[in-house]
Amino acid sequence: MATCSVFRAAAAALVAVIAGTPLAWAQPSAAPPVRQVELFVPRGADESLLPVRLEAVRVTAELVGSVAKSTVEMTVHNPNNRVLEGELRFPLFGNQTVTGLALDIAGAMRAAVPVPKEKGRQVFDDVARQRVDPALLQVTQGNNFSLRVYPIPSHGSRRVRLEVAQSLDRESGALVYRLPTAFAGSIGRFDAVVRVTGVDKTTTVSARIGSGTPLEGRGDGAGAVTFMHSQQAYEGGGMLVVTRAPLPGVQVSTQMYRGQIYFYAELPEGAESPMRRPAPQRLGIVWDASGSARAAGDRQIQLLGEYLRRLRHALVVLRVVRDVAEEPQAYVVRNGNWDALEARLSTLTYDGGSSTELWAQAPSDVDQVLVFTDGLLNFGRAAPVAPPVPTMTISASVSADATLLRHFAERSGGEYVDLNRTSVEHALQRLLYRRARIVDIQGRGARDVVKASPYAIGGTYRIGGVLDADAAVATVTIEDPRGVRRRRTVAIAPAFRQDGESGIAAQQWAAMNLADLQAEPRVNQGAIERLGLRFRMVTPRTSLIVLDAARDYVRYQIDPPFEDRDLAAEVQALTAVARAQRQTAGAEQLARVTREFEARLAWWERDFPKDAPPVRGRLEQAPASGTVGLARDQRQELPVPLPAPMSAPVTVAATARAPVAAAAEAPASARKSSGGGGASSEAATIRLQKWAPDSVYARRMRAAAADEVYRVYLDERPAHLDSTAFFLDAADILVEKGLPTLAARVVSNLAEMNLENRQIMRILAYRLTQMKAHAAAIAALERVVDIAPDEPQSWRDLALAQADAGQIQAAVDNLWRVVSTPWSGRFPHIEIVALTELNAIVARAHAANVTVDTSAIAPALLRHMPLGLRVTLAWDADNTDIDLHVVDPNGEEAYFGRRLTYQGAAMSPDFTGGYGPEEFALKVAKPGRYTVRARFYGHNQQIVAPSTTLMMELTTDFGTPRQQSRKVVLRLSGRSQMADVGEFEVAAGEGAR
Repeated sequence: MATCSVFRAAAAALVAVIAGTPLAWAQPSAAPPVRQVELFVPRGADESLLPVRLEAVRVTAELVGSVAKSTVEMTVHNPNNRVLEGELRFPLFGNQTVTGLALDIAGAMRAAVPVPKEKGRQVFDDVARQRVDPALLQVTQGNNFSLRVYPIPSHGSRRVRLEVAQSLDRESGALVYRLPTAFAGSIGRFDAVVRVTGVDKTTTVSARIGSGTPLEGRGDGAGAVTFMHSQQAYEGGGMLVVTRAPLPGVQVSTQMYRGQIYFYAELPEGAESPMRRPAPQRLGIVWDASGSARAAGDRQIQLLGEYLRRLRHALVVLRVVRDVAEEPQAYVVRNGNWDALEARLSTLTYDGGSSTELWAQAPSDVDQVLVFTDGLLNFGRAAPVAPPVPTMTISASVSADATLLRHFAERSGGEYVDLNRTSVEHALQRLLYRRARIVDIQGRGARDVVKASPYAIGGTYRIGGVLDADAAVATVTIEDPRGVRRRRTVAIAPAFRQDGESGIAAQQWAAMNLADLQAEPRVNQGAIERLGLRFRMVTPRTSLIVLDAARDYVRYQIDPPFEDRDLAAEVQALTAVARAQRQTAGAEQLARVTREFEARLAWWERDFPKDAPPVRGRLEQAPASGTVGLARDQRQELPVPLPAPMSAPVTVAATARAPVAAAAEAPASARKSSGGGGASSEAATIRLQKWAPDSVYARRMRAAAADEVYRVYLDERPAHLDSTAFFLDAADILVEKGLPTLAARVVSNLAEMNLENRQIMRILAYRLTQMKAHAAAIAALERVVDIAPDEPQSWRDLALAQADAGQIQAAVDNLWRVVSTPWSGRFPHIEIVALTELNAIVARAHAANVTVDTSAIAPALLRHMPLGLRVTLAWDADNTDIDLHVVDPNGEEAYFGRRLTYQGAAMSPDFTGGYGPEEFALKVAKPGRYTVRARFYGHNQQIVAPSTTLMMELTTDFGTPRQQSRKVVLRLSGRSQMADVGEFEVAAGEGAR
């Protein structure tokens, strides 16, 4: 979805209340940067929307030992005359974990419950479509989160509550809790309450806001001190800082959670001195130069320069990675002089997606590798594989996948350095020196013992586990920098037997376990999902959701929050009835598809006249069989011509779904069933309307010479970082200028725009398909499947890309999934479209002697029906209605209101709920011109995108070795806009045989 922020004040507020605590292991640490948080109501081109006001923020936090639990409640007011959906995007630090979410329902806060991530997205969209109250919190990539809330009522307010668990910094021997309080504008009321436990008369504890007067703490006589701050019309700045002396010795806490006792322990770091690492003679550097890395470059260069000056002499092998990796370049450093390498890094162009191949690009034959990246790799599907030499990962980006970067480095004997949380000098020590580390943990009376990191974090080693006995002992083996090992034991005895949510041990254990599992997220998908569901965690596989009505929990098979007993009882009563209804859904799906397929076969076997049609009045009075009543306003607007004239007819190279069959003859069954035949490639040509945007940036780029156009693009890019249209248009112009490699880099920026937006990923895949970048298109569409497996278009798009790439069996299997799965009623006829494509792929594969396993497919549905002309139309937006129109040589228009024409062209049912595909099919084409149009009818979204991106494919001789196809990607905006997209020209005397 295209979006624009109108929540600037609220966005800065969320910087304060969400990303308040820095990574704890950095010592000493720099003051944390203010993290960019985006709070959106998507408004498209509607400039009349007013900013949403943040009415109140209330923060409560409790510090226990070196961890804290924070609760943030926000009240947001919508001053506009329309209902809106709001989306908050925010990063957390690597040591922070979201542990809870609640939304106001009928005046009371209702707790969220965990769901599998893809199910959460599906349910939110479905329920929002019904105009009721959901909220969804999900992780996008790394430690970046998205919170969606619907509705924010017109001139109304909503309350949202988030819970975050986090560890504290250690600085100069003290533990520090930070909460930024810098807001972009005034908020109605700000309250903060921080309670520090484990305090006695000898404990030093203080609190202040910015450089202002210290806050007064009040003791409760039970070992706790509370600091409070409250202010109306708050426009504060700086940061709320609470500092306390750490508790001495080993600290152990236990918690019973859902029938099991968990422990969490902190062991003070020993006094071992660090030891200098062997100086690498050959140093490998992998440098992320993607678009998202542009802000991180300067501090990384500073650190690298200090490191090379300390090394003095080295051969450095540099590999720059964007959407693809550049060839490695070698630089010699003598006496600390690295001017040539510095010049190269200082002049890098940061542009394009972040290739997952980065992990495999470490130069070979080196002694050490430094990887400079945020770890948020979004272009491709390669899994990380650690190099065989010590590898240091370094990030200076505000948002980073700290978990992945840490594990990647630690598995090789290296470390992760976050320059947002530590000074350059301290980071340099990490590169130069080895530290003591945990090499083994054993439990007696305890199981599933895990560690937060092999290295001390904030001066303590942190471990957790599950107790099997009344008392347990954990033995931790620590290896000092010189290789000497020693054992330390931790005695654990549970302090209570009551199940409770108030402790920290269970959540800390779950967070450490999750970090381990995320080192290999694909392998551990099931374990990650189970962990998130059990502990109400937001993970890459689970989200938190709040629903309004009991029927929604039943419909989507989601357990209600156990705190709400009345809701739980209502859900239980409705569940039995729903279970019986679901048992019959699969059989009914195949029966319905079979009936529709038989109707399609009857149409295909019927002979239609190719002479002049009867007068228009008679035709409208007696519509042909298969037409439907006109469901909407059918006033016909004149087409809106696109800026450039229609291109001349071209002979189109075949883009067969099964490339191996390009030169093969049609199978006998196909030749027999083709009846009178159809338009052949010699008889029919395709021409497309050229899409030529008239924006200022497009005119500048078109006017530039080939050797200057990329620099013009770079000059325009800062003003269009959130515009999919800009990157699509720029890529098109670069292709026209003969620069396909740069075009691919530019279009890959779409993967950087939103880490979890299936609309943007579809657009990216459409354009990559057009550019014949099949592997990258498949990777993007696999991401779409991960995000939205409940939408049949996700599987169909992936299947067609796989067929284009020659992955025939995978394509057939995924198309059969589209056919055999019961989908939402919003997607009519998609099974027949998929069956048409499935049978065509199978027929072409058989013609080329390629074996395809169709044993899972119902035999009655394996019947190939070749077509003379075929058009399919798909689009990127949900809840959006785009219509396909085709005008034939008779002047008759096939569209949703006339689904069967006089000469036998069939149009699929109307897709009013988003994505398509709509399909035009004609077995035998009458000679003449066929004009293909697309009409933007409208949308039913609570988010308003400025345009919708269309993917249209025009095909002749569909399903035969003579198949020719052309694909076009274009944009439409504005209600009822009609655009001419392309034409078929069928030669006289050749169309009907």
